[in-house]
Amino acid sequence: MKKKVILSIFVAMFVSIMSLTNVLAVTSDVTIKGNTTKYTTFAEALAAAKDKDTIVIGEGTLDIGTAKIDKVLYIEGSGRALTKITGNFVVTKDFTLKSLELTTSAAGTISLEITGKSVVRLDDLKLINTVEKDILKISNSGSGTNLNLENSELIGKYGLKVRAENTIIRVDGTTISAYGAFDIAASVRSNGGKPFINNKLTVENSTLLGINNYATSLNNNEYAVVTIAGQKDGIFNFTNCTIKNEVSTDANKGNAEVLIDLNNTYYMPNENTKVTVTDSKFINTDNTHDSYVLNTGALTNGKNELVLAGNTTTTPAGKYSMPIVDGKTKYFTVTVRDFEKGEKIITVKENDKLAKLTPELEKGYTFDAWYLELAKFDFESPITKDITIEAKYTKNPEKPVIPEKPVTPEKPVTPEKPVTPVIPNPGTGDNIVLYVVMGSIGVIGIGAAVYYLLKSKNSKNSKKK
Repeated sequence: MKKKVILSIFVAMFVSIMSLTNVLAVTSDVTIKGNTTKYTTFAEALAAAKDKDTIVIGEGTLDIGTAKIDKVLYIEGSGRALTKITGNFVVTKDFTLKSLELTTSAAGTISLEITGKSVVRLDDLKLINTVEKDILKISNSGSGTNLNLENSELIGKYGLKVRAENTIIRVDGTTISAYGAFDIAASVRSNGGKPFINNKLTVENSTLLGINNYATSLNNNEYAVVTIAGQKDGIFNFTNCTIKNEVSTDANKGNAEVLIDLNNTYYMPNENTKVTVTDSKFINTDNTHDSYVLNTGALTNGKNELVLAGNTTTTPAGKYSMPIVDGKTKYFTVTVRDFEKGEKIITVKENDKLAKLTPELEKGYTFDAWYLELAKFDFESPITKDITIEAKYTKNPEKPVIPEKPVTPEKPVTPEKPVTPVIPNPGTGDNIVLYVVMGSIGVIGIGAAVYYLLKSKNSKNSKKK
């Protein structure tokens, strides 16, 4: 019974393998969503597609040649292991590509080049360039592009090359195996002698392997895993990444000597640019060369800034883990910690002095001094090793709160005194007339009384006679 079960499992596995092999041996069907037509070539489907159409490439293989994307398109396969196409894309419009494998093998051909301002989304892809050219490139005419690369694998000489400005690039969950995983730089000839401005790159949860995948021997100090140069007002962030100079199985091929190069003299210097690496792993595996983790050079000039936090570094015993410019001149790092604002790295040539620093003043605190361990740091002392200095502050005493003065109530208003009535003054004005009239009446009354008395007396006398 057990033998039959085991035999059945092997048969099923064999059938599955043969089925997959047969699928990949046939030419993929090419259709447009919402259209029942099956196209025999990708070029026919591309010509028939309208703005915002989705071209579906089925299981199998397909040669697309050079596909020029000059309309808004979505192209999707059945998965990296099931849809395998060959050729390359030139993109000038918004474009989405997902769930397939693309191999580019024509001499001098870039796998996917963005030559117009576009929104480009790449997801669940395996992109292979076998001709020592770029896998992804944003050309100068693609300035302003927004690129999103997720859950993919890139294998070639250069992973992503940016020769443009005002780009926004986000990479997440992606492995790039290339001599130069990221090459974001401007040389005198690439941009008319000017730096590229306002490029923003965010790389998260990704693995960047600097390795020569080809037969050609390359000079070890020619490239870095990550090169950022000739940038102005740029912001570049790496979080939870592994950055490693993977040694080739062929010792003659070499590998990227520098993990992150911010001072490549072939390119222009950076200006006002910030590079942040947090919670990541630097792994230097080169035992034969003076490989090193960072080449920062004059990064801190012109308000450039390098922030490193929560990273680990693995390097062979006796090899440098921090900057060297030419293999002979040593540079040491001074890690500056200032009031919980993160860390800033300054590189100083061996035996040179660190320039005096201005502390980041905080409200409510008074700056004391810069400290090296428990002692005040002497800016006149030469730098002979990697050190960390920290700004110390004293919290200002809190000022007592002075209560506000009570408001003085207004004085009550004294009521006005009543007005004394004016007593008329006799002898003046209309009063004289009144008094004259009344006097006259009195006189007449008295006269009348006298008259009646006299008349009465005369009457009595007459009667007596």
